[in-house]
Amino acid sequence: MMISEPALTANEINILRPGFGAGPDDCPESGTSAAAVPEGFRVKDSGVWLVTDDDDKPDIWVCCRLDIVGLTRDRRNESWGRLLQWRDADGHLHSWAMPATALAGDGGELRARLLDGGLALAPGRKAREALVRYLSEARPSKRTRCTTQVGWHGESFALPDMTIGPDEEEVVYQNDSESLLRQSGTLDDWKNSIGKYCVGNTRLIFAVSASLAGPLLKLCDEQPGGFHFVGGSSTGKTTALHLAGSILGGGGKTGFLQSWRSTSNGLESVAEAHNDLTLILDELSQCDAREAGEVAYMLANGQGKNRSKAAGGLRRKSTWRLLFLSAGEISLADQTTFVASHFANLDYDLARLGRLFDRLPNLYADISARYAETATIPRFAAQFYAKYQDRLVYGTDMGFDPAMYQITFRILETLDEHFYAPIFGYHWSYSGFGLADPILKKVYRANALRILKP
Repeated sequence: MMISEPALTANEINILRPGFGAGPDDCPESGTSAAAVPEGFRVKDSGVWLVTDDDDKPDIWVCCRLDIVGLTRDRRNESWGRLLQWRDADGHLHSWAMPATALAGDGGELRARLLDGGLALAPGRKAREALVRYLSEARPSKRTRCTTQVGWHGESFALPDMTIGPDEEEVVYQNDSESLLRQSGTLDDWKNSIGKYCVGNTRLIFAVSASLAGPLLKLCDEQPGGFHFVGGSSTGKTTALHLAGSILGGGGKTGFLQSWRSTSNGLESVAEAHNDLTLILDELSQCDAREAGEVAYMLANGQGKNRSKAAGGLRRKSTWRLLFLSAGEISLADQTTFVASHFANLDYDLARLGRLFDRLPNLYADISARYAETATIPRFAAQFYAKYQDRLVYGTDMGFDPAMYQITFRILETLDEHFYAPIFGYHWSYSGFGLADPILKKVYRANALRILKP
């Protein structure tokens, strides 16, 4: 059985859109060019109308006025979309670079986004289908470049709500992810209520300078990196971070601040959203110690991990260029485990390596590729292993040759003297350390497990 859906009346439209007139005869002008409006539609101040071409049936109101300003695409001529504009019930202008992928499926997510932006939509199946058709078939002549990242694109700097720069072709931000980049008040307001407290305080001046420096990396051809405030509780670290964040935006209790309390995968998305800006992170101690060093390196390196698609091939890798400003009661080094390869290249001066172990509790060393060098001083080496048995990790870098393993075991486990190992390629003789079983268990396995925490 077919059930017809009655068209909305002018009064019903007035209720949906307070302060605006309604009806098909309101205003003939449209912000969407006539050539862009798909056949079978009319766009007026009263909204978007589906023409019925039947004198006995009124046109169907689809939604409040929704202008399709232009088509968008990225610099690779992919990620196509439409640049939409509308006003909410308060008369506030909204702009949205809608990805064309939003038209896939039943259009539910598209409608939700428009409703969230204050656009009144007609109920009913016909109106829903008409909205998708209106957006799909429109062909405006204007072309705009889109980007999913804030930051520099050519000579222009793209922000979520505007683009600054001289590029002839407009660049718009096309990403539905929430952005904390916001403006409130004026520059003079900031100077008088916040900036004046920086005078004479080097830490606050540094924090403000770091916040302003993020967008300058590209212009100065500088590499990404970061700075970390270390100090005790209630010494002003977080205040300095909030001050730095006030330069860029914010919202809520934490303002522009982000937290270290995230996985490396989660911080990839956060970093990408702060491209060409300064990422502000608080409380380093909340970061998993196993990931702290990896995350810091990732942020400074400017790219995320490679990931595979379900159908094969690689997904687009997350990339960014930023500075990060951080704070915590511990340093980044304190939160990171370092493993120095080849006895930290100090096999010629193990006493010096011992002093590093004494000073740096999160430093370990692997013993690979230095068996021949230390086997010439077996008694001193044995004493060194005994003293730092919790800091040394077994390793090799000569593949899987059984003869190589046998020689390393002979050096570590026996008290054999004056033997040769041609596999190492040296002309001198070696002597074993005769390490006790408890030490060997730590060097072979236990220390590595403590570092890796599987």
